[in-house]
Amino acid sequence: MNRPLCIGRPPEWWDTGDPGSRLALALCRVCPVRTGTTCQAGEPDPRPAGVIRAGVAYTERRTTCPICDRCGYPVDDRPDSRRQREGCRNCRAPQPRNWDRTFNGRRQYQAARYLRRKATDRNPIPA
Repeated sequence: MNRPLCIGRPPEWWDTGDPGSRLALALCRVCPVRTGTTCQAGEPDPRPAGVIRAGVAYTERRTTCPICDRCGYPVDDRPDSRRQREGCRNCRAPQPRNWDRTFNGRRQYQAARYLRRKATDRNPIPA
């Protein structure tokens, strides 16, 4: 009798949002116990949600997740027709914040520097 490959592995890998889900998908694809879209390992899950079962990833809404072409992780983001997104949340580059909110202007920087120096100097500058 063949032994399932998921036995002895961390159960968190079979959640779609876990970093180990890519390895779980790969293990399920080559598992000797799997036949088609059913898996004889463990108890059958009639309505899977947010998990990987028999090499298929399911969303929280119980629909199948597409697999990202770049990184191989399940794309469990909710689709948003207002935005065009490239890839999934695992391989998407973070967006830099707005420059104006990140850095102060020259006058604001000098005012903050003056206040810091005033607070740290032993002999404060007379006002």
